[in-house]
Amino acid sequence: MSMRVSLLVVAVHLAVAFAASPKLRNIADMPDKRHEHAICDFKGKIFVIGGRGTKKIRAYNDNSGKWEDYGFPPNSVGSNFHHFQCFSFNDGIVVGGAFR
Repeated sequence: MSMRVSLLVVAVHLAVAFAASPKLRNIADMPDKRHEHAICDFKGKIFVIGGRGTKKIRAYNDNSGKWEDYGFPPNSVGSNFHHFQCFSFNDGIVVGGAFR
């Protein structure tokens, strides 16, 4: 297969993938700035956990269009909680690989 045909095939696959994916849109600004944090979807809300500095758990509620405050992660008040991943599982959020 020639390079031109290969590029055309890749372009068509990307166009189909992007056309089928949900559209991005802006939401309300989060109350605080963060970096090196984790984000996961849980019970229909977007949860933002951790980041450099002492940060509260926040969740974006798409129904109300507002951010909700869930307090500090357990045992992390006064410390950094960053560089980790999170995902929802059963009836909770699992966190792994964090630095403090």
